[in-house]
Amino acid sequence: SDPAGLGFESWNCQRRACLGRMADMDLSGEALPPYASEENKKLDAEVKQKQAQLESIEEQLESDGSRVKIMTDHLVNVQQELVNTQQLVDAKKNEAATEEHLKALTNRQLGRLKSEIVRLQKVMDDTQDQVNSFSNELMRGNEKLDQFKLEMNWNQEELEQWAIAARQKEEDELTLEKYRRADDTK
Repeated sequence: SDPAGLGFESWNCQRRACLGRMADMDLSGEALPPYASEENKKLDAEVKQKQAQLESIEEQLESDGSRVKIMTDHLVNVQQELVNTQQLVDAKKNEAATEEHLKALTNRQLGRLKSEIVRLQKVMDDTQDQVNSFSNELMRGNEKLDQFKLEMNWNQEELEQWAIAARQKEEDELTLEKYRRADDTK
């Protein structure tokens, strides 16, 4: 049966003409068919403009997204550097505090050592005074002994025995003094 009420040949011819015109038309959706109304043409132009704007915005968004990614990565690196720097600053502060503490300990130890030096110097002076006193007494004792020898006119053998006894007594006194000093230092 004839679809348009025409003969098959006529219908087939119209169909081929229509297909030919359609082949000449851009059916990709990019161009309007020649029979489009003015309103459709305006809408098509507006749609194409909006698509171009959309493509431009998408390109800008992609570019901005890349920049945001780069800036975000940079921010992460800067924050990590800040953390590292803060840790370094904290370590330096702790090191300075430790050095201050050690300095204070050293100063206290130095003060104790100075006090000990003063005390030992006093002990040494006192000991030297005692030694001088004993030396003076010994000298006076020797002078008295010499005087006594002259007065008594002792013979040589008795004098030697007396000298040995005096030396022994002197050694005993020095030994006794040595033990006293050892006891005092304890």
